Amino acid sequence: MSKELGKSEHYCEICGKSYSRSSELIKHIRVHTGERPYHCVTCGKAFTENSHLSRHKRFHTGEKPFQCVTCGKSFSIVSDLTTHKRIHTDIIKTSHNNQYFKTVSPAKAWLNLCALSNNH
Repeated sequence: MSKELGKSEHYCEICGKSYSRSSELIKHIRVHTGERPYHCVTCGKAFTENSHLSRHKRFHTGEKPFQCVTCGKSFSIVSDLTTHKRIHTDIIKTSHNNQYFKTVSPAKAWLNLCALSNNH
């Protein structure tokens, strides 16, 4: 690999995409070949990366190692926890009777506050 930071030396001969690490190129080539060398012994499903197989196995075992520190709910996939955390950050408390609103976006939070202010 080149000593220059960020320089790629490993190129896909099929599409020309470049990678700084040969291991990344090997994973990428599986997109073109369809190779899925990692197999689940429980159900036979195959994966392109060992990490994907490891994540999949949690569905069979029921393991949920990623826990929300706010409410304690657990998840088998870290991205599901990340998505879940939004429900805690999208809750606003109003100055009117200490009411709480769950919102989808900051814009909706503002609309809820405006509606509440206009109704009282």
